[in-house]
Amino acid sequence: MNANSIRVYTRLMPEFYEALYEYNQKAKTPLYVFHGVWLNEEDIIKYMDAHNSKIKETFIEETKKMINIIHGNINVEKEKGYAGGVYTKDVSKYVIGWILGIEWDPEFVVETNNKNKEKIRYDGQYLYTQDASPFEVFLCEVADECIKYETEKYGMQRPLALSNWVTTDMLEHPNEPLEKEDMVTVNPEHIKRRVHFYLAYLHPITYIHIILIL
Repeated sequence: MNANSIRVYTRLMPEFYEALYEYNQKAKTPLYVFHGVWLNEEDIIKYMDAHNSKIKETFIEETKKMINIIHGNINVEKEKGYAGGVYTKDVSKYVIGWILGIEWDPEFVVETNNKNKEKIRYDGQYLYTQDASPFEVFLCEVADECIKYETEKYGMQRPLALSNWVTTDMLEHPNEPLEKEDMVTVNPEHIKRRVHFYLAYLHPITYIHIILIL
């Protein structure tokens, strides 16, 4: 394809990272990865609240697990439906950005906002919120924990993006026949970075994702 970078949606088996490492040892031009961190959709349906401890803590733990995976420093117990195994290849220098989350269901966002009306502010070590909704506070907290963990454990930081899509973007869609399309907005511009960190917005235009490094 003559591509210089690819997006990976979630954690994969160790063989993927081994192949990436081995390829980049020989390639004239390295292949880089924007790596996603997936959130369990079954938990979303069950709890419908991003601040529920099961959802938020699991999401944070998954980001930490992914950080250890790309540094080749973890043994992930295998479980049905998930990649696992012994990860030994350090491919961290080829992962040029995190993409946290999935395409958010608008009802999940609305329910989170309604159940957590008091959670409108987060002041983290690397990120903080400004005029944020409770759902945006959730995203800020998870992202801040991701940055903090990799910084403290490996002394590294990389650009971070928050996944979104047209259903919960900041645009209006007057010609869209589906009622959910303008039900709620997830606005990453309400999440601010402190000095010495790059925050990237994964901004949707139709179904094309564009990385904007601010």
